[in-house]
Amino acid sequence: MECRKNRCSRQPRSQQIKNVINKNIGHMTKVPILFITYTRIDTAIQVWEEIKKAQPEKLYFYSNRPPADKPEQIEKNNQIRLWVKEIDWPCQLKTFFREEPVDVYTSTRGAIDWLFDNEETGMVLEDDTVPSQALFSFHEQMLEKFKDDKRIWYIGASNLYPEYNPNGTDYLFSRMRAATQAWAGWRDRWQKQDLNPDIIKMKEKGIYKTFFFGSKKAGDMWDNTHPNMPEVIERTHLWDFVLILNEMANDGLHVIPAKNLMTNVGAVGAHFKTADTRTMFNEREKSTEYVIKNEPLFIYEDVDYDEYFFKHYYAGLLGWKYQLKKIIKKVAVTIVGEEMFNKYRGR
Repeated sequence: MECRKNRCSRQPRSQQIKNVINKNIGHMTKVPILFITYTRIDTAIQVWEEIKKAQPEKLYFYSNRPPADKPEQIEKNNQIRLWVKEIDWPCQLKTFFREEPVDVYTSTRGAIDWLFDNEETGMVLEDDTVPSQALFSFHEQMLEKFKDDKRIWYIGASNLYPEYNPNGTDYLFSRMRAATQAWAGWRDRWQKQDLNPDIIKMKEKGIYKTFFFGSKKAGDMWDNTHPNMPEVIERTHLWDFVLILNEMANDGLHVIPAKNLMTNVGAVGAHFKTADTRTMFNEREKSTEYVIKNEPLFIYEDVDYDEYFFKHYYAGLLGWKYQLKKIIKKVAVTIVGEEMFNKYRGR
């Protein structure tokens, strides 16, 4: 059985007066925030401290449940759930505390579904994505600005290469991955998704070859780094790849800030055994507000940035080792046939 509760924080009169004062001198985040937690206290506490500073008017606090035979994890899970008692600002608190464990895919997608079942817009923070305070105002502005523009699928938080901004804008439109580590979006786009995108048909139609700044090489690279994607999607409905694939199928874009507004501190988790230095522990913006003065002239992929991203993010795969791998694949397909080769690769 699952436990979903709607709660409003109640404070004594003195605390209410204090909150009124705080509200007058500080900014309370208007975008509903979903905080996805489990057992990682050391990383989750960093995210929680930033959420408390932002003082969201609406907070969706989600917690999966560890297996019954993991008492140490259950104890950490219980400790995290008690954090809701620390809320000392006017807040519409909603909790979804699972009583039985579910797998990470069901857990995360279920949490996001819960948010958008209740809200038109929302911001998603997992337990290892530590936001800059400037992220909250950035998401507020972008969600309002692009609420009716269906070309924009979501608003990212990270910018892995803030040093490169050839057009000098305060945000840009991108198609490069790694923007779903902390993000914000809209109900209509989240619920519009096809949970079983036909990846084979997408390849046959050439979408992979042209989506990333019209680069066949970039499309091939994305395909080659995810060789088992059709099987993985069918088995898990992995939410972030499904979102990206739907963005691709609809020729969409996402928005990312010119500054990096989030750092991933989860070196070890369900999908990583070691830290990915490309996407983790990056320095984040220290300002508390995101001021936008210079906007892009057109809603169009920033090709220069995406090419830069591609060359640096996939730098390890663009050298001679990658080329050698392609040659070996070509020889293997010639010898055993493509069907046998794909079967061996698990495709």
